Amino acid sequence: MIRFLLPLLLLALLSGTAARADALRGPPSLQGFVLGSTLDEVRRRGHPDKAPGDDVRFVCTGDALAKQAGLDLAPDLELARIGVELCVFLKSAGRGRDGSERWDTVPLRFGRHKLLVAFFFTPRSGNPATSRRLYHMGTPFAPALFDDMAGAMTSRYGAPDVDETAPIRTKEGTRRDARRLIWHGAPYGIVLQEEGDNLGSGALTFLDNDTFQALKRRAKDGPGAPAAGGAIASPQPSAPKAPPWPIAKAPAANAAGAAPAPQAPATTGGLPQPLGLRGFELGMTLAEVRKLRHPDPGNDTARLVCGGDPLAKASGLNLDPTGDTAAIGARLCRLYTVDNGKVVADAPMNVGGYDAEVFFTFAPASGAAATSERLFRIMVIANPAHFASLVEAYQTRFGKADIDETLTKDRPRPSRTLIWKNARSNLFLTEFMALAALPAERTVIAYTDAVLLQAIEDAAKKKKKSGADKL
Repeated sequence: MIRFLLPLLLLALLSGTAARADALRGPPSLQGFVLGSTLDEVRRRGHPDKAPGDDVRFVCTGDALAKQAGLDLAPDLELARIGVELCVFLKSAGRGRDGSERWDTVPLRFGRHKLLVAFFFTPRSGNPATSRRLYHMGTPFAPALFDDMAGAMTSRYGAPDVDETAPIRTKEGTRRDARRLIWHGAPYGIVLQEEGDNLGSGALTFLDNDTFQALKRRAKDGPGAPAAGGAIASPQPSAPKAPPWPIAKAPAANAAGAAPAPQAPATTGGLPQPLGLRGFELGMTLAEVRKLRHPDPGNDTARLVCGGDPLAKASGLNLDPTGDTAAIGARLCRLYTVDNGKVVADAPMNVGGYDAEVFFTFAPASGAAATSERLFRIMVIANPAHFASLVEAYQTRFGKADIDETLTKDRPRPSRTLIWKNARSNLFLTEFMALAALPAERTVIAYTDAVLLQAIEDAAKKKKKSGADKL
């Protein structure tokens, strides 16, 4: 389940205005965990809120207990390849009906709130000064908690060096300004962002930026490159997944109960109608999509889970759409791995040869069969390191984009967007680009049924006006 956190923690990595002064003096800490500590030091410290008798463990990438607990403790692919470790606290939750021991993630107390924190450590190396050192901590939170979080951070570190708003697009595609606070103290930084693009959650990030940039350069140079400053160990290379032509239409064998069939490469040229991603086609009903299997091998227990489902509530998932479409009953869904009636991990999909997070948004239920619970948007959140490969794959599949533009004016960072269109659907492929020494933030791919989307937006506006008329 920790992979739910990763897009949130990556959204705020010092993406904004340059440092002005130094609100931070020395490495910052969260609940006593200080950037620069070794992994062994963090393990020895343990969970600060552990009660007597609790079995609480600090579990990291590759640990046997992580697999036992059903956690995919992996940072993004590029960092995983060079040996970066991601860790969380787990607590024994007794034994299940099958006799196996169960483990739950354990949050840390932050004022009146409890938040799940992810810890990132540098790769193991022969240099004790840099080997397995804590360089990044992050936690997501509900946007409603932002004021509390800002008050606590200001009380601890003083007024932020940067207090700004950043334009974002909500999960439902509407635009708004989200507040962002930044504390600087080279090489460290803390970013508190109210909400991130297409996420519905904010993030608090503590970062050693020099180490982070060195790791990103190491990842970019590849496994055989010299470690930056001798700090980064040689990794064990891990090749990306070979795509079973991930953006071609999947065969009918994707239906539940049928064995997956090999996919032939699609021919180049034009945006098909209906438009879809690996068998999930825009315009399908929610009932039809629920019958589809996860298209990748090894995901036999993956299920589509939507906001409002009992399983979503039982697993504590936040699948509530944001923006005006939420008020009219639009539903946000994702694929998750399910075990014993509980979500145990997300189930990313191979898009362009790499795992990516995929979100499905459906129109509200209604009496109109042509629109009721129809899939109108598929959103893919991909690793920004794969943008060039994705552009090549999509152009091979669909030909040259109808629009290819780079936007820089009045934006916190530039973005490049490629758009393919047909009479009914649009496909957007966007890179939020690197800015000076800052890395690219993310790559977003959106499939939209423009006709359904317009009908839904019109209904949302009508409902909003009807309330305004009564004021």
